[in-house]
Amino acid sequence: DFYYFQEPLGPTLGIQAQLPILLSEYVFRSEHDVNDYLSLLSQLPEYFAALTAFEQQKAEAGLCMNAESLEKVIAQCRNFPATVKTHFLTASFEERLAGCSFLTSDQKITYEIQNQKLLNQSVFPAYEQLSADLEALLADCPEEPLGLAYAPDGASYFQWLLTYETGTSRTVAEIRNLLEEQISSDYETILQAVQNGVNLLHPVQETPLPSTEPGQILLYLSNEIQKDFPAVPDITWQIKNVPDSLASTLSPAFFLTPPLDIPQENTIYINPSYEPDEKELLTTLAHEGYPGHLYQSAYFNDREPVPVRRLLACGGYNEGWGLYSELYAYSFDNGLPEAVKPLMRCSEASSYGLYALLDICIHYDGWDLATTTSYLENSYGFTDPESAREIYLAIIDNPGNYLKYYTGYLEILTMRQEAEEVLGNKFNAKSFHQFILNMDGASFRVIKPYFQTWLMTEKLHV
Repeated sequence: DFYYFQEPLGPTLGIQAQLPILLSEYVFRSEHDVNDYLSLLSQLPEYFAALTAFEQQKAEAGLCMNAESLEKVIAQCRNFPATVKTHFLTASFEERLAGCSFLTSDQKITYEIQNQKLLNQSVFPAYEQLSADLEALLADCPEEPLGLAYAPDGASYFQWLLTYETGTSRTVAEIRNLLEEQISSDYETILQAVQNGVNLLHPVQETPLPSTEPGQILLYLSNEIQKDFPAVPDITWQIKNVPDSLASTLSPAFFLTPPLDIPQENTIYINPSYEPDEKELLTTLAHEGYPGHLYQSAYFNDREPVPVRRLLACGGYNEGWGLYSELYAYSFDNGLPEAVKPLMRCSEASSYGLYALLDICIHYDGWDLATTTSYLENSYGFTDPESAREIYLAIIDNPGNYLKYYTGYLEILTMRQEAEEVLGNKFNAKSFHQFILNMDGASFRVIKPYFQTWLMTEKLHV
C-alpha cells in the first residue's frame, strides 16, 4: 500500500551516497570475483536508469522528495566523476588487486585498464545521467520540505514504518510517552547534579582520555567490556577514513557488516570531516566497535546462526544496541570523574531523545520548519536558525531513523531496569547482556516473552 513512500535516494543514506563505499569494499578472493565486480560497474547505467524511473513514478504519485534535498542529491551525483587516475575507486581497485596472488602482473595491468575504462564509460556517465534526470524532476518537487503527515495516508505510513524500524509493539502514543518520560528523567538527573554543585565543564575539558588514536581506543574498549559483557573469540578489524570526495555525504562513522563467508573482515569507517574530539571518538567507537556493532557482529557469527537469520534483522535491535553501547562507554574507566559520568551519558542520551521526539512531531503531528525552530528555541535555547534547519531537514530526509536508534535503546534500557528491580543484588550485567545478544537481532515484539522467561530463571537461580 505504501510502495511509493520508499526513497532509495537521499543526501546521506541514499544509494548514490552509499554505493561507492560498498564497491570499494568488494572483496577479491578469485579471478571470478574481479570479473563480477567489473560486470557490476558495467551495469550501473542500467541500475541508475531504474532508479530514475522509480523517482519519476514517485513524482507522478505526488511523493517526490523536497526540492532542497533533491538538489543536494543532484550536486553529489554531478560532483562524483573526477579524473579517473586519481579517483578513489581506481586506488581501491588497484589496492585490492595488489593482494591477489592468483593473478599475474600482466593480468593485474589488464584489469586495471578495464577498471579505468569502465569508470570513464559506465560509472561516471551513470552518475552524470542520474544528475540530469533528477534535475528534470525539480519542477515536480515541493519547495517547502514537509513531513509524512502532509502526504496522502502519510501518518498511516509513518505508524507502519515505526513498527517496522523499531521492532516494538508500542503505539505512536506509547512511544511518545516513553520518550518524554526518559528525556525528563535525564534532564532531572543533570539538573539535580548542577544544583548539588557538580562542575560539568571543567572536569570534561581537563581530564585526558586513554588515547586519541582510533586503533588504541578500540583496544582499550575491548578490555573495558570484559567485566560486563560475554567473551567472544579474537576479532580482527581495520579502521579506514572516508575518502575526501565522499566526506560531505556520509555519516560521521559506520561499521560495515562483514561478508557472509569471511566474518573476520571487519571494517569501521571514520569520517574525518566531522572532526570528533576525544570524547566523541571514544563513544563513537564504542557504538561502532566494542561493545557495539563490531562486537555484536562477532558474537552473532560465533553462534553459527542458521543462514536465513542473516536476512532477518531488526533495525531497532541493532541500532538500539549500538546506542546502548555508546552510552554505556561513559561508565568505563575513561578518566572522567565518577560524578560526571552519568551526566555525560544523560546529556548525550537527551540529544538522541530530542531528535526522536521531533521525528514524531514532524512526520506524525505535522510540524513544519517554523514550528520546529520555535520549539527548539523556546524549549532548548537553540538560537541559531540554521542549526535548527539542519536538524529539521535531517529528520525530513530520514523518517523513523532517530526513532530506530532511541526507541531500540529504550527497549533495552527498560528491560534492564525491570531486571534490576526484580533481581536486586542477583542482577548480573554480563548475564543480561548475554540474554540480549542471544536474541540475534529479533524484534522486541519477539524478545519480550523470552525476557520474562529469562527473568524468572534468573530470579530462581541461586
